Amino acid sequence: MQVPYLERYEILQTLGQGGMGVVYLARQKKLDRLVAIKAISPYLAQEPEVRERFAAEASVLARLSHPNIVTLYDYIEEPDALYLVMEYVEGKPLSEILKAGPLPLESIRKYFHQILDAFAYAHSKGIIHRDIKPSNIIITPEGQVKILDFGVAKILSSDHSQTRTGMRVGTLMYMSPEQVKGEKNLDARSDIYSLGVVLFEMLTGKPPYDPELGDFEISLRIVREPLFDFSHPPATIPQKLLEVVLHATEKSPEHRFPSCEEFEEAFERAFAGETVSALPATEILPAPPYATQAPGWRRWSLAVVAGATLLLLVGGLFWWFRSAKASQPPAEDTTQVIDTLAWAAQDTLSPAETLSTPSTPQAMVPEVKQNQPAPTKAPESSKRSSQAPATSAKKSSTTAPASEPAPSPDNIPAQASDPTSSFREALKADVQDFKKYGILQVKAVLVVSNSSARSWQNVQITLRLLSKEGKVKKTETLQVPEILPYGHWEKKLDYMVGGTASIEAEVVSAEPGP
Repeated sequence: MQVPYLERYEILQTLGQGGMGVVYLARQKKLDRLVAIKAISPYLAQEPEVRERFAAEASVLARLSHPNIVTLYDYIEEPDALYLVMEYVEGKPLSEILKAGPLPLESIRKYFHQILDAFAYAHSKGIIHRDIKPSNIIITPEGQVKILDFGVAKILSSDHSQTRTGMRVGTLMYMSPEQVKGEKNLDARSDIYSLGVVLFEMLTGKPPYDPELGDFEISLRIVREPLFDFSHPPATIPQKLLEVVLHATEKSPEHRFPSCEEFEEAFERAFAGETVSALPATEILPAPPYATQAPGWRRWSLAVVAGATLLLLVGGLFWWFRSAKASQPPAEDTTQVIDTLAWAAQDTLSPAETLSTPSTPQAMVPEVKQNQPAPTKAPESSKRSSQAPATSAKKSSTTAPASEPAPSPDNIPAQASDPTSSFREALKADVQDFKKYGILQVKAVLVVSNSSARSWQNVQITLRLLSKEGKVKKTETLQVPEILPYGHWEKKLDYMVGGTASIEAEVVSAEPGP
């Protein structure tokens, strides 16, 4: 098969075909080497704009000579035909490879290093690609990367007519926000954004946005939203690499890597000194000391650890039992307290509620209502209670004046004059073991303690993630069904909120338990 104006080449087969033209695999006869010939359809070759764009691609490729960029051998321009004769690259597009899922981290490190080298070189020549995507990146059987299709590239030193304001060129999924908005003055940082998206796809095996979404929806997300929800980062991306991806894909060009060289330095630092794993870097745990010992020794070590754990558990239960027993009031004071409470609760409690109220030492009673006088008959009632405990409760309740206020202990919030102050005194929220992991992740433990003999239900806690300046970065409300008397409640906190310097916790509401 022969193509007009290309007698020096023998066409072997068609590599690809589209609306713009066709790409052939050919043999250059004199040099006996394989080449790829990109031919524009004859009806388009006569269009001035198409010829201009094709000539621009040839001009760009002629400036580039790099092992990771496809080489231009020849450019043939005829009145009704246009041809680019290029290096033939045998391999698979990265887009085909990613159909099987995310790449191993070592492969990503090998390929992406070459990709960044290629674009650092192109940018040094004043050229930006503007259409970076996995289908334009070929991986050879030897693992070498080749960058294709500089057809929409822009030479930064010129004001090419194809880059006029409002004209959007490239593939939408991988465009930078400034490309989506049709901005004219693009620079190397636009390519850096697209490279960050490609790195994200290599790590996850899929593009950041659902391809089924319409162009308008994808455009909005590129301009307004990050690549993923910070509260649910992709589990396949290690923490350090996640930070690199986020830096490269910042919405504002001023916040991205200023060059591919700095991008590559950060990329290599993400691998330096850490074990390559599919899990986030913060989840990589060191092997236990006995992991490399003989099986028999390992079994003996495990038995020792299990025995020690059991002893600690038993000791902890014994300590808890003794503490709980020690916190109970003396048995001889119980009758006196019940008698006083029954007398004081004439207008507020039913007899059933009085009998179910937890015991509290009488010395605590006057502290609840500091601004009110103590009942005048309390001493007499107390005296009668010690002499006739079986009938004292009934006599006290009938002789107490109805108009006098009823004192109540602070661990019975339903009867206190200020229930809010009661739960605030009883429940304390504390954030412990606060740690930062990289620029995004923070972890801590929230502990809510109940120092009263009353249980509390529907406890609401407000968490505030604060910056160094005290600015609230995020607010969250937690609900605890119940906290038992003298008990505590714990929760592990894990957030992906950049700039968090501390976490503040506050109990904002609670209801007294039965």
